[in-house]
Amino acid sequence: MFEIKTLREIEKFEKSKKISSGFANYLKDYLEQLKVSLENHVPIEDFSLEDYGHFVILKNHEDCRKVPELSLEDEEDGLLAITAEFVNEIFIDGTEKYYLIGVLCNNEFMLLVYLPLPCPPEISEYLKEFIV
Repeated sequence: MFEIKTLREIEKFEKSKKISSGFANYLKDYLEQLKVSLENHVPIEDFSLEDYGHFVILKNHEDCRKVPELSLEDEEDGLLAITAEFVNEIFIDGTEKYYLIGVLCNNEFMLLVYLPLPCPPEISEYLKEFIV
């Protein structure tokens, strides 16, 4: 699991092959959209999601029951303990598929959690009720 708040971090994870080029391009586009909405006057190179909620990328082999960014490290149910604002299915270049889970922490801060698919069946079944 890792977090992304800036364009530099996206580029770093792409260069180190932790994320594919297709997924990196998707994240760059989404980051640009968020920048335009939140701080249009700031150059993309200086923009950070630090104050607004950032991207949390879960790995295929990660335990979906322990997500410290969501304060779920001690929760037995992990992702089953959240109430998502929304869940979208994201397809990247026809080869990668993710759930994008919006977790609103307060009125100004929303984490955007990317969970690679397939995921454990009980997690998938639970999250399907939030798909928009």
